[in-house]
Amino acid sequence: MKTKLVAVIALIFCAFMAEASKVEGNGNIITKEISVDNYSEIELGGNIEYSGNNFWGNRSNKKFPVFKYTHGRSASLKITIDENLFPLLSIKSNNGRLAIRIQDGTRIKPTQYVIEGSSKTLKYLKTSGPMDFEAQNAFFRGSTGNQDFRLQRRKVPT
Repeated sequence: MKTKLVAVIALIFCAFMAEASKVEGNGNIITKEISVDNYSEIELGGNIEYSGNNFWGNRSNKKFPVFKYTHGRSASLKITIDENLFPLLSIKSNNGRLAIRIQDGTRIKPTQYVIEGSSKTLKYLKTSGPMDFEAQNAFFRGSTGNQDFRLQRRKVPT
């Protein structure tokens, strides 16, 4: 009996702790351009909760997080998200790798979360958590979690 009581108390404690670190977007959407070094690898991850339809539903309502990648002549990064959630993102670009994560111990629920990036090449993609990835003219491997991939091959002007 004591063991069951301790287990129930531990579960309730964990539920409160998990909920305490969740931050909801305030609805004030901002877009920021971030200077990044050239990258050929992308790592996306974090604790993201989203509003809207489930995994099998229609994701065109802009509520499902998405990274829109474009093959380009130089590296670029633009992030659209609630203004109160932007400081909770960890964005690192070095040694050819772009990493965008949510700060440890934090779970976010954005109103909108769109990442737009470009680089000369894309050789590797690693994602975790709910994040769609749309790419034009790119080849990659390495993904886990719930993602959709849409690839289009187009000729880039030289």
